[in-house]
Amino acid sequence: MQITGASSLTNAGLRIPPHSLEAEMALLGSIMLRPDAIYEVVEIVGTQSFYFEKHRIIFDTMLELFGKHEPIDILSLSTRLKEKSELDRIGGTTYLTELSSTVPSSANAKHP
Repeated sequence: MQITGASSLTNAGLRIPPHSLEAEMALLGSIMLRPDAIYEVVEIVGTQSFYFEKHRIIFDTMLELFGKHEPIDILSLSTRLKEKSELDRIGGTTYLTELSSTVPSSANAKHP
């Protein structure tokens, strides 16, 4: 897993914060596989913890569903994202399916 560090510079000389696409995908996929994992995750992760915008959108939507005591799965996520006109922005249901299939187990959702 490659983690881009804070020492990385853009062409404009601005520092890029540390981030890991794989870790973000694993966390979101873990929550989709085991929605009750959000109880553990919500204590230490917030929407702004995600570097990638589509992951912030997905996690924010997961929090919305969680707050309404609705299921957190591909169907409910895609429905809510479509209602908010965000589904295409995050890559559609194909990307949500990819997230859930990148994680062999949700056992380590708290520590991806």
